[in-house]
Amino acid sequence: MKKSYKRLFQVMAISLFGTMSYGQFYIIGEGLQPMDVSVDGTVVGSQGGKTQWMWSPTQSIVNMGGLTTGNLIGNVVVSDNGSRIAGYMTNPQNNLNEMASYDKNSASWTYHGGLGQSQDGLNSSTWGVSADGSTLVGYGILSNTVTRAIKWTAENGIENLGSLFPEKSTRANGISADKSVVVGFQDLASGQRAATYWKNGVQTVINNEQGIPTFGEANRVSADGKVIVGIDGIYPFIYTEESGYQSITHELSSNFYRGGAADVTADGKKVIGFFRNFPGSPYGGDGFIWSQTNGLVNLNTYVSSFGIDLGNYTLALPLAISGDGTKIVGVARTPDFKTYGFMVDLTTYLATGNTSAKSDIKIYPNPVKDVLNITNAKNIKSVEVINMTGQKVASATTNQVNVSNLPKGNYIVRVTDATTTTTHKIVKE
Repeated sequence: MKKSYKRLFQVMAISLFGTMSYGQFYIIGEGLQPMDVSVDGTVVGSQGGKTQWMWSPTQSIVNMGGLTTGNLIGNVVVSDNGSRIAGYMTNPQNNLNEMASYDKNSASWTYHGGLGQSQDGLNSSTWGVSADGSTLVGYGILSNTVTRAIKWTAENGIENLGSLFPEKSTRANGISADKSVVVGFQDLASGQRAATYWKNGVQTVINNEQGIPTFGEANRVSADGKVIVGIDGIYPFIYTEESGYQSITHELSSNFYRGGAADVTADGKKVIGFFRNFPGSPYGGDGFIWSQTNGLVNLNTYVSSFGIDLGNYTLALPLAISGDGTKIVGVARTPDFKTYGFMVDLTTYLATGNTSAKSDIKIYPNPVKDVLNITNAKNIKSVEVINMTGQKVASATTNQVNVSNLPKGNYIVRVTDATTTTTHKIVKE
């Protein structure tokens, strides 16, 4: 494994709502791909398609071992409570790569088997874990051409979740905390891959707003099983049985600029994902965070709004968010296109909900057409208007900023005066 290092920025942070706290940004190491993170900050991931590793802010990288045959086909995951780490490891008894759990105390793997078949050295693979660590999901080999979504528990071992089309493959990517819903993909009779879910064992294909099966897969699901997120062709999507399908769109969305939703918080209120040029490197795009309240926000903009200095890193490919929304992990890139594993930790801000340090600074009108006014600021040093891709598009050093030339849409306004920095969301009409 390449030499790794940690870079920590600890600064006073200001939330989008004016709450002050401390935020932390960690660079874990070059060439590393974090895949999952627990509430306590345990991060797991892979390097080079073979090695699986574990890291936390209080512990340097632990090499959990590497495959002796083939390459990693699956995820390295950690339960939200940190009790179970699982991945995909070569079983020395049969020389097959299969779903396995890692014991931190003994630094050893326990192998969970598969469906009795193998292909090219693959038996089964881990893709998701329940919040309490009791259940793993993924896929097992059913035949030379067909895989099946599987679920593993210590009590029942491997269970085949089935397929709507017996000759077509399925895979399970995630499971709700209450274990009622498993999400993944279903290959259709047409050959198209569609997002699907199993609710209490009953499988359903997710359709888009036109009633057509989605073109992609479901990646993760909220704790109660109600909010499902994934990728549908060029769009990230959100799905609930109550409200149906909702795509997350970018102003550049097209066949050549695509996105996907990677994960969702336990309460279903925040979604992380990415948009990027297609075709192109998976690390060449920009991460996002989405909520019903704030809509689509560039991930660099979101993190920077807390006052966290990201240096010259672009948070290009976020892959997981902890259930409580305090930690985000993924891959960042530098201007020279080197890639690094990262973690953002917003625990103090999100956990305390501190309102004692709220600023008196106000901005109006909002929505705004021409001139934005700032009141109650003490000796304004700067006013910056930032668009949802993280670009500064207007600025001033007085209590007014002209935004008349800006396109309609959502923006972040960062106001710095003699005592504080605050951020505010505005709508340009």
